[in-house]
Amino acid sequence: MERKIYAIKKIEKVGDTKIFRMEPKDGRNIQFRPGQFVKIINPETGEFRPYSIASPPEWNFLEFAIRMLGGKFTSYLDGLKEGDKIEVEGPLGHVQYGGERKCIFVAAGTGIAPIISMLRHVNEKNIEGEFYLFYSNKTKNETVYFEELERMNAEGKVKVVFTFTREELPGFEHGRISEEMVKKYLPAELGEFKVFMCGKMEMVLSLKEIFEKLGVKKENVKFEGWG
Repeated sequence: MERKIYAIKKIEKVGDTKIFRMEPKDGRNIQFRPGQFVKIINPETGEFRPYSIASPPEWNFLEFAIRMLGGKFTSYLDGLKEGDKIEVEGPLGHVQYGGERKCIFVAAGTGIAPIISMLRHVNEKNIEGEFYLFYSNKTKNETVYFEELERMNAEGKVKVVFTFTREELPGFEHGRISEEMVKKYLPAELGEFKVFMCGKMEMVLSLKEIFEKLGVKKENVKFEGWG
C-alpha cells in the first residue's frame, strides 16, 4: 500500500462522466494489477472515495473515469483543474486480471474502468486469446472509451458488444445484457472461461447466475458491484 501525491494532467468529459489523467509528483507510479482500485483523497479535508483504475500498469500515470453525480465528493472532483494536486492511496481490491487467455468482460457505465485497464494490459502485453466484452450504456454519446473499444474490436483483439438501453441504433444491441444476448455472441462451451464484471449489483448478480448456468465455473466469476 502506497500513498502518493498526483498532479492532474488532463481532463476529458463524456456525457456526465469525466476522465482524469494524473501523474505522480515523484515520477514513480503506484504499482498495481489490472482491475484494482485506489482511494482518491482530498488533501485539504482528508475525505476519500474508492475508484477503479482505468489505465494499465504499463503506463506511468493513473486514469479514472468518474461519473459526476452531484454529491459532495464528486463536486470536489468536478472542480479540479489541470495542475491541481490530489492524494492517492492503494492499490486495493481482489478482482484482478492474471494473464488468462479466455475471458468474458461485462461492464455498465463507468464500470468500464477496471475492465479497460485489463484490456489495455492485454494490448500492451500482446496477450493472444479469446476475449469478449459486453458493455451497456444509456446512449452511444454517453459511452466512455467508445472509439478506443471500437478500434480494439476492429483489430480483432476483443469482440466488443455495445448495447444501449435508451436508444436503438443499427449495428448495436438494444436493452440490458441478457442471457439471450450473451448466448448470441459466445461459444457454446464456456468451461475454460473466466468472467470479470463491474456494474450495478443487481446486474452482476443476475449475470453471475446466467454465466454459471451456461457453464462458467463458479470460482471463475469475479465481480464488483454497487447500489
